[in-house]
Amino acid sequence: MKRLRHLLAATFVRGHRLIARSRRATVWYFHILAWSRALWSPLNGARIYNTLCHIDWPRIDLPAFPVRVGNGTLVRLHPHVGEFDLQVLVSRSLVYEHELATWLESRVAQYDVIVEIGANVGVFTTLFGVRAKPNARILAFEPSRVAFQRLLANLGANDLTNVTALNAAVGMHTGLTTLFEPLNHLTNGSLDPSFASRFSEHVTAVPTVCTSGADLTDLVPDRGKTLLKIDIEGAEALVLSGLRSFICDRQPDLVIEVLPGYEAAIAEAIRGLPYQLHAFTKRGPERRARLEASIHRDWWLQPVFKV
Repeated sequence: MKRLRHLLAATFVRGHRLIARSRRATVWYFHILAWSRALWSPLNGARIYNTLCHIDWPRIDLPAFPVRVGNGTLVRLHPHVGEFDLQVLVSRSLVYEHELATWLESRVAQYDVIVEIGANVGVFTTLFGVRAKPNARILAFEPSRVAFQRLLANLGANDLTNVTALNAAVGMHTGLTTLFEPLNHLTNGSLDPSFASRFSEHVTAVPTVCTSGADLTDLVPDRGKTLLKIDIEGAEALVLSGLRSFICDRQPDLVIEVLPGYEAAIAEAIRGLPYQLHAFTKRGPERRARLEASIHRDWWLQPVFKV
């Protein structure tokens, strides 16, 4: 059976290379894949997606397709050749950060304000927009110009009017900062040049508008319960330091990505703040005494008390 799977995978790769020679053939083939994805099991969809990832496809624009995020939230997302969201083309469910998405989808409706720093193309933004209470305010910050345009397209595909998207970073000071974008790694742009250089020898430095934590206080409505999600590829400690006054003032629930090698800096940035630490696992968030990187990367920080 294993040998047969390898043979089928090799056959798919050879066929995909032939199809990829023609832009028109690629368009037709991708639409066939999208139409037939309901026939495949999640495992077979994942296998087909893996074969697609190894091909240099022509760049084409694809419409948004319905896909489930978390356990049951249906959103519409545009797949893109060469990116993680191409999985939408061949699967009815997106496994991207599944544990976090599953946990958040059951909690989103309790928040009055949601701030997402590092929205990228909008997987979680659309989840928030669909699941939030009708009068909730959602702000999504994304500094990458390419990712931001895809974010807007995904918001439009879901007719979301409760999300305000800003093509900006959040940091220590309001003004201009620099976003470092590694070639062909859209999800790994960072305010930290050393992080971006891990993914490509070719890193572009892009001037980017940045707002400080103090100014964020003026942008974000001061009402009810707030969720603050931060996923900014190695620059979490920098942004948390800039947001300290905002966090002290609003005491939001925090969801933070913690990557290997960045634990100590993040721990220092939140030192003295009244929060309990919870690491995400397959069973959901579990209480921890200190921050440490794990396979699931994300952490939930809950305020100990409100003042």
